[in-house]
Amino acid sequence: MTGAVSEELAARFLPPPREFGESMDSIGKILACLGLKQRAPLDRYELAAVGEEAAARWLKSQGYAILERNYAGRGGEIDIIAKDREGIVFVEVKARTSEAFGRPSEGVSRDKQRKLVNTAESYLVAKVKREEVWRLDIAEVLLDKWGRVEEINIIEGAFRP
Repeated sequence: MTGAVSEELAARFLPPPREFGESMDSIGKILACLGLKQRAPLDRYELAAVGEEAAARWLKSQGYAILERNYAGRGGEIDIIAKDREGIVFVEVKARTSEAFGRPSEGVSRDKQRKLVNTAESYLVAKVKREEVWRLDIAEVLLDKWGRVEEINIIEGAFRP
């Protein structure tokens, strides 16, 4: 699942209350008595959708204009295409719930970088009618297992074509 986060999915981002040392078992029983389901941690598709939505909102709050989301072109897909004062920005979003395997940006391999460059170039040919300054950024989004944003870090010009 990619793209905008639905309200139903957004409702799952709030973790169950953990007051007074209640275990997850007792919380599950309380929720069941109220006719509610216990929230489960995000799966990888939900994690990606939440990360992309968080990054897009952060970019907007910083003055970026979002041009496209999940653009599919020659060679692959670009999560977010935006425009800032300097030009067009192609953003690869990497969301993780832990740094156990490194920073999210470390998940962008050389092969993925090559695909992003090819896709960015195909976007420029197809959609931009004049010479435009552009760059490739990585948005690192760290979430807790319930989908709450803990950190957003934008690496501008993360790699070169």
